[in-house]
Amino acid sequence: MAVTSDPTRVHTFIYTGMDLTEVMTCVRKDPDLDAGAIAGAETSYRNFLWVCWYHWNGGAGSSLAAIDAVADVVWHCHMLRPVEYREDCAQIFGDRRLLDHQPGGDPGPQARQQARSAYEAAGLPAPTNLRAECVWSVVA
Repeated sequence: MAVTSDPTRVHTFIYTGMDLTEVMTCVRKDPDLDAGAIAGAETSYRNFLWVCWYHWNGGAGSSLAAIDAVADVVWHCHMLRPVEYREDCAQIFGDRRLLDHQPGGDPGPQARQQARSAYEAAGLPAPTNLRAECVWSVVA
């Protein structure tokens, strides 16, 4: 059962119900991340998912073009587990909905500012290491 309409249930699923143990095993293998980055990676990704849901569910739009650089590594590892990823997306965004990933070039400072605003609207501090090479969108 998807929890998309109730922000409390979505938040609870993202932060405590979603098991990222195997995903984080993949993240720890990334040679570009040091121990400090890995320590905060899971929370950064959970924050990213919350911002995506909040931005999309609030009618602000179905996509953004910037993500915390560490969260992006976790996102890539999560997508490498397609069944789990699809099930987690369904829990957050609804049945048959997926948080799609579209790699691309840097869309510029406006995209990063839009992402900062989305984090703030969701009640989170904006990451200082936003990168704009990956665009997300909720798709059916």
